[in-house]
Amino acid sequence: METLIVYDSNYGNTEKVAKFIEKQFTNGAKAVSVDKLQESDWTGVKLLIVGSPIHAWRPSEKTSSFIKGLSPDKLKGILVTGFDTRVKSIFSGDAATKIAKGLKLHGARLIASPIGLRVKGKEGPLLKGELHRAVVWTNLIKSNLNMRFYNPAKSHALSPDYGTYPESRAVMARWQRLTLLFILAYEGAGGLLGGTLLLIAPDGRLMDMPVHIMHGAFIDFFIPGLILLGLGILNSYAFIALLRRSRFAWIATGLAMGGFLVWFAVEIIILQRLHWLHVMWGIPVVVGSFFAARLIPRKGAVKRFVMSSLRLKPEGVDSL
Repeated sequence: METLIVYDSNYGNTEKVAKFIEKQFTNGAKAVSVDKLQESDWTGVKLLIVGSPIHAWRPSEKTSSFIKGLSPDKLKGILVTGFDTRVKSIFSGDAATKIAKGLKLHGARLIASPIGLRVKGKEGPLLKGELHRAVVWTNLIKSNLNMRFYNPAKSHALSPDYGTYPESRAVMARWQRLTLLFILAYEGAGGLLGGTLLLIAPDGRLMDMPVHIMHGAFIDFFIPGLILLGLGILNSYAFIALLRRSRFAWIATGLAMGGFLVWFAVEIIILQRLHWLHVMWGIPVVVGSFFAARLIPRKGAVKRFVMSSLRLKPEGVDSL
């Protein structure tokens, strides 16, 4: 047996994921509850995957005890990763990363960044599409296993916090995602408010902006207001998509931030000057664009994204 999947489960969700992952491997994988793990189960293990539900923002007590109870060199030469099952909330915590860090302390090497799989409410079941994400993640692990010279620092890892699209160019940390959410909300609210005021009063009186500052580019603020309102709606949608970890969030956030970059560039050209408001609203867009760029799928992943969006699902998930 080359792959060992150790899990703890309260309501059956983590067990379901573990058994499902077991079926994705053809190298003699075995999924076993942490309560029933035997020393003989370690024979020939090259890959260890540990799964746990989240208890108080960390792995379950049984999972933590299992990891802490490993001898210092127990995992030397073994590749590892982990997963957790969590409530769909930005405040749910992250047990998967703690699992991975704990395993690495015992001499293991990380094969792929851990993943969090979402459940409905406290008891589940798994949300629709989560087993599909588990398949993509498992395929990523198998791909890294098949690399002749595996370099964990350069592996295509899946962020434990960000579940939108598992083949992004870089891992997005929790603080980066929260920052991007704030920027999208901030710019979205500004776009909705500013666009609405300009549409209500195209002469600019509600925003104390005379039409002549546009130097004849537009006869009034109606068209700019319409564009600004559209950008506000787009940023609001991107905020919701990122918050809900939609697989389309990388597209929405890219368009939202890119749209405002173009808006500010054109606005500065038309006004022929840089206003302090450009700094106030523009710097967050620049920062948000950097974080949004980290969500762009790596080379070759866009095709798989399109196929998945068209419901061309991987083998083993026909019933999902």
